[in-house]
Amino acid sequence: MDLKEELLFMGFLDANVDDGVDDEIYVMVRFKYHYPTKVNKIFRDGKKEFSKATTPEQMFKEIIQWAKNCPANHGFEIIFW
Repeated sequence: MDLKEELLFMGFLDANVDDGVDDEIYVMVRFKYHYPTKVNKIFRDGKKEFSKATTPEQMFKEIIQWAKNCPANHGFEIIFW
């Protein structure tokens, strides 16, 4: 099972793993959370690059930690590219 299949198996839909970007970078993940205010939405972004030495389990744990740090009742998106 390759990394994309493992991420899909873990529940991350539409995971797109591009290992052609750099020899050292295995996958890049962009995460974003947002919440509505009376005037507009506020977005906070972050990016993480995982090296080829990172196991899918380690990656999964870090992504879950991001989700736990997202404020309650706010939207949360993870974009793989």
